[in-house]
Amino acid sequence: MAGVPRSLVLVVHSSAAQEYSPAFQCPVNTVTLVKSITLQNRNAVPAVGRVYVSKGPGNPNINFFDETLPATSSASWTGFMVLDPDYTVGAYLDQANMDVYISGAVLLGPPPYPPAAGGAAGTLPAPR
Repeated sequence: MAGVPRSLVLVVHSSAAQEYSPAFQCPVNTVTLVKSITLQNRNAVPAVGRVYVSKGPGNPNINFFDETLPATSSASWTGFMVLDPDYTVGAYLDQANMDVYISGAVLLGPPPYPPAAGGAAGTLPAPR
């Protein structure tokens, strides 16, 4: 059904060395919600994993989730992080034998989502 948010895997990657995972780029005319992140360290020594957000080439990465994982452990985050079009989300894994899993949903329609009446962004009143 068109226009219905659909959960999907944004990034899944197992490292073979110190490396960046492939990045997911939010498609044009959509908004992406990042809903969960899991980093896993399969090593016998501590390892660092970072999940970053960036707005295209030449812009700095913002470390959203930065964890030093003890040997053979994992760390998870669940919530909502919104990506506008052209934003990317990916991971940096500082050694081999690490895994990253990032899931979310892609919502159709240009920001703001959902579009306000008349196509202009609206502000909701503060709760009382």
